[in-house]
Amino acid sequence: MNSDGQAMNVTLRQMRVFAGVASQGSVQRAAEALHLSAPAVQAHLAGMFGQQATMA
Repeated sequence: MNSDGQAMNVTLRQMRVFAGVASQGSVQRAAEALHLSAPAVQAHLAGMFGQQATMA
C-alpha cells in the first residue's frame, strides 16, 4: 500500500532495478550492473513510486 492507502502495481523489472540500487549503493553502479543507462534506472524507480522521472 502507498501513503494514500492504494495498492502499488510494481513490475518484476522495477523490483529488480530497486534491488540493484539497494545492493550496489548508487544508481550509476546499479545501471552498470543491470546493463541499463542511469536515466532508465531512475525511470524505473520513479515508476514504482508513481512519479515522473526527473533529471538532476
